[in-house]
Amino acid sequence: MAQTFLLMLPFALAGAVSPMVLTEQTVLLTTAGGRRTASIYAAGAILVLIVYVSLLLLFGNLISFPAHESFSASVDLGLGIALLLFASFLRHRGKIKAARRVEKEEKKEVRMAVGPVQAFGFGLLGMATNVTTLAAVVPAAKIISERENGLTDNVVLGLIVVVIAAIPAWIPIALTLVAPGPADRFLNALGDFFHRRGRLMLVVIFGLLGIYLIVSGLLKLAS
Repeated sequence: MAQTFLLMLPFALAGAVSPMVLTEQTVLLTTAGGRRTASIYAAGAILVLIVYVSLLLLFGNLISFPAHESFSASVDLGLGIALLLFASFLRHRGKIKAARRVEKEEKKEVRMAVGPVQAFGFGLLGMATNVTTLAAVVPAAKIISERENGLTDNVVLGLIVVVIAAIPAWIPIALTLVAPGPADRFLNALGDFFHRRGRLMLVVIFGLLGIYLIVSGLLKLAS
């Protein structure tokens, strides 16, 4: 289990690099009843991740990767190429800059509609359309599925992936509970950093992870 955790950790952490979710939560926390609204948003986002990771693990178990090593290697190659293409897309299309314009519009929407139902739906939609997180979680779930750890260990590892990938949804709430003033300054600074360097960070992260998966797939095919 420990080895599986170390292998899937980089992908789970990559899934946590989500400028849009972090911005949405930061904005929600500034509204009336912000902490409660942000918590409901986080619940919606985490629910999407739980369902998504569960489906990926179920699919992986049905395929039975350990019994089909060549297919597992081919999947690694496919995922690696997909991540490299995704990194290239981010690099050339400036996805983060586009996201920043969307976030400005979302700030207006959030201030107009911050009820529990709207916040929950906003969390569902925010995570369901969060391509960077969803893309990074796929290899993490695949790594868990191909290791024969047992059902209990797989459930625990799956929950760990969810908790880590959902960091942008729940960490702002936790920080404001511990130290409201410093937390606001930190979140604003982090948001500014993502706006300046977020695109480059995602390109590097997904590029490196894509190369890792391709090398891993080639090594499996060669063995």
